Amino acid sequence: MPSALAEWRVLSGGIDEVDLWELPGVHTFYGFPGLPRTSPDVPVGEVQAALAEALRRGLVVLYDESVGEELDPAQAAAVVADLTYFHRETFPRLVSVSITDAGREALEGAWDRYRADVAS
Repeated sequence: MPSALAEWRVLSGGIDEVDLWELPGVHTFYGFPGLPRTSPDVPVGEVQAALAEALRRGLVVLYDESVGEELDPAQAAAVVADLTYFHRETFPRLVSVSITDAGREALEGAWDRYRADVAS
C-alpha cells in the first residue's frame, strides 16, 4: 500500500494536471492550517506505487502532452514503470496526470490520511 503522502501527492497533482517529473520531491502548500508549509521528499518508488494504484482504481488517467491524448492502460503502465518519466532531466516526452471524478471523491480521504500521518 502506498504511503498516505504519495497517495495525496498523486491525487492532488492530478487536480493541477502536473507532469510526472513534478510528483516526487519536496512540495510547498499554501493555506492548509495545522500542516507544515512543505511536504517531505517523496521517493520515486513511492510515487510510482501510488500512481499505479490510482490508475488501477480509476482515480487518475495519464495524458501524452505532445498529442493531447489519454494513454491507454497498457501505455500508462509502461510509463509508470519507466523511471525516466519521473526526472526532469530525462523524461522522453511530457506525460501528465489528471484526476477523474472517482479520484475527486477519494481526495478527501487521502487528505485525511496524510493529515493523520503528519499529526502522529
